[in-house]
Amino acid sequence: MEENRIDFAKWLRVLMYIAIAGLVNTFIVIPSFVPSVITSWISRILMAVMVFAMFKLATANDRYKKAGIQRAIVLALTIATNLLHSGAILTLISGALAIVADYQEYHGHSELIEENDHQLSGKWTSLFMWSIVVGLLLGFTSTAAGMFAAMAGIDTMKATIMIAAILAIPQYVIEIIYILYLKKMVTIFEGGNDGLEIQ
Repeated sequence: MEENRIDFAKWLRVLMYIAIAGLVNTFIVIPSFVPSVITSWISRILMAVMVFAMFKLATANDRYKKAGIQRAIVLALTIATNLLHSGAILTLISGALAIVADYQEYHGHSELIEENDHQLSGKWTSLFMWSIVVGLLLGFTSTAAGMFAAMAGIDTMKATIMIAAILAIPQYVIEIIYILYLKKMVTIFEGGNDGLEIQ
């Protein structure tokens, strides 16, 4: 059992590093320091590693396997969409699958840690709900802002990007909380105590 705990900690740590790398990748996209084609491929590589980590965690909870399969499909759809240079339907399917994969992953974390930390287990399910709320709010507000900008004669693209960047802040906060929760799980499974009090 102790061997399993260390193994779980290792792959949870991999997920944590992927999330950190994803944040960095996002921040270098915004100011366009790096060509978007490079950051896009970085995102795909990170997702591929995440899929591998999910399958490694599948021995702990079957939800990780489901999340891994769903993320693999999302990755394939993303690549297909880019190669076809179109595909609104593929993008829609990919987005829906990504939400389902998040559901499986977050609830997998919740169930995995429940026996060790009931409070943290509950926080994982709450974090998923907040991620959905923020995502829907971002999508709705960006669309509404784009429509308003068009009616007001403002550059629609610039207005939408500016508002999306502002509204993306809550998403970054959720991502940081996600990283902190993973760090807490890693510490628990490694048998330590990092002293973090995560609200």
